Amino acid sequence: MSEIIKTEAIVLNKINYGDTSSIISFYTKDYGKLSGILKGGRSPKSKTGAAVNPLNHLEIVLYTKDTREVQLISGVSIIAHFPDIKDNFDKLQYALGVIE
Repeated sequence: MSEIIKTEAIVLNKINYGDTSSIISFYTKDYGKLSGILKGGRSPKSKTGAAVNPLNHLEIVLYTKDTREVQLISGVSIIAHFPDIKDNFDKLQYALGVIE
């Protein structure tokens, strides 16, 4: 069964896929850990590609199916991006360690 989900998420990991896509792992409060593909997310014209970096707090719109492991991400908007953590190397190490 297909479903459209709109939920808040924290980005855990980002992997390049193909020429312009990315596979994003994220954790949601309502659905737990999910993975999604962001098609065209690495292209220079993409508005959503820069938003899906690790540690970002996002609102994500997903097209989900029970039969697939990787869902389709159709929309992303940033809620918070925590620049203080990303500017300090020690804080960044601890944050990425917690994510692992």
